[in-house]
Amino acid sequence: FCMCGRLLTQLESEEAGGGLPSAAPTSAAARAADSDLKFTQLVKSVSIQLDADQYPGEEGKILWEWDKHMGDPTDGFEVKRIGSKDVNLKISITLDYTPNRYKLSDELSTLLGVTVETRPNIIAALWQYVKLNKLQSTSDVSNIVCNERLAQIFGENVNSKVKMTTLASRMLQHLSAPPPIELDYTVRVEGNPKPECYDIYVDVPSNSRVKLTGFLNRFEKNDEVNQLNSTINASIKKIQEHKKRRSFFLGFSTSPVDFVNALIASQSRDIKAMSAGDAQDMEFDRRSDFYKKPWVEDAVTRYLYRQQAAGL
Repeated sequence: FCMCGRLLTQLESEEAGGGLPSAAPTSAAARAADSDLKFTQLVKSVSIQLDADQYPGEEGKILWEWDKHMGDPTDGFEVKRIGSKDVNLKISITLDYTPNRYKLSDELSTLLGVTVETRPNIIAALWQYVKLNKLQSTSDVSNIVCNERLAQIFGENVNSKVKMTTLASRMLQHLSAPPPIELDYTVRVEGNPKPECYDIYVDVPSNSRVKLTGFLNRFEKNDEVNQLNSTINASIKKIQEHKKRRSFFLGFSTSPVDFVNALIASQSRDIKAMSAGDAQDMEFDRRSDFYKKPWVEDAVTRYLYRQQAAGL
């Protein structure tokens, strides 16, 4: 079973005898002509349910989701199952609306005259309803006076006042995800079945929005890549640490005496390097000429005087 999709302009769909509405916006058609969007960029998920009698359990359920798709965008995908009989499929396609669209409740849909729309357009339509019916409070323009229909939707009393700033939160209970597009299809194993075609009206985002969406998707996927990189770097550090330990014990087991002497010499060099900034040179201090300088006699006299004064 192969499922493919291609973005068509309004003219291409009409020439093919499709059912794309003739009232499709010309701007969307122009963007479709210039766009190189793939099928997988226009859908959020695709669910395929095979006949449960032939493929029971999880074997008969196929789910593809765009946010878990790690490959490049494609024009479709293929599903394979072993079988020798015709199989009935139920396909559910959830479109990827950009920006997100919502299905209105029956009460709100009847009031505004729209079924599926974006949240800003829903608020704009509600505000238009308020202005047409002159429901804005005269004493405080930030309040809306509920008529009978608004009171029923918002769960308020008639003539009660509602803050305009609360409209967005009050509408949440009346918004839900748009229903998926459901198709029935039969996979036939004999003969030469003809492909079935369906026209689905979709909103084509602008090229800048497509690039921004792609960038955000890559950014989200980069988080997983960064986590894998951190795990790899931690493993490399452990390997290097174990390598140093192995070299240490291997050198000691080969020749313990030479290894200890070399270790002491190395530590002596490290100590000299750490004390290189001291005022005096250790090797110079060991020589007798250092104690024959004029200051030595005065220093000894002062030392003996302090010892005598302390009663030592």
